[in-house]
Amino acid sequence: MLERAAQRAAVEGLEIEIEVADAQRAAVPDDMFDVVLSTFGVMYAPDQQRTADELIRVTRPAVGSAGQLDAGWSGDAAGKSHGGGAGQPPPPGKTASLWGTEQHCKELFGTDQRAAFDAAYAGVCAASARAQVDFLLEHLPPAGGHGMLDADGQRRWIAAGLEEFERHNRGPGRHSCRLREYLEYRNVR
Repeated sequence: MLERAAQRAAVEGLEIEIEVADAQRAAVPDDMFDVVLSTFGVMYAPDQQRTADELIRVTRPAVGSAGQLDAGWSGDAAGKSHGGGAGQPPPPGKTASLWGTEQHCKELFGTDQRAAFDAAYAGVCAASARAQVDFLLEHLPPAGGHGMLDADGQRRWIAAGLEEFERHNRGPGRHSCRLREYLEYRNVR
């Protein structure tokens, strides 16, 4: 995802500095950023409250925005496979897909701040349902937990993904396109 961000910035003619860091303990000063945006990142950190506190710490009193993953197979599979694969259960009730709920965001970030929540949609398209699943396996870190499953578990994971993409397909012919709903959270401090 970091490589894709660098490529996108280059296409847009933007300068970007990319640094790998721990979302729970960023090595940056307080109030360093105007905006913090995460689409598929912080929601997979093991300690969700520590991560939310760190987002608040590093962001100046301004607008912070995060697009949160929806529930459904991909959200559930992501939550279960990150810290939830074979022998690695997620913290009780703390799957990544919880970041897609207004109540959980209020618990993490507090209700004393002005916050806005909106449903938003993103198109996810590929040549086929199988291409969608293969992309997740290759590029989405939590899907890597698939490799921790036994062979039967891996087959079930893939079959569930294929069924999900086929059931929600809005694409023409054999192409696989679906709208993914997510919760957009904006926080003004």
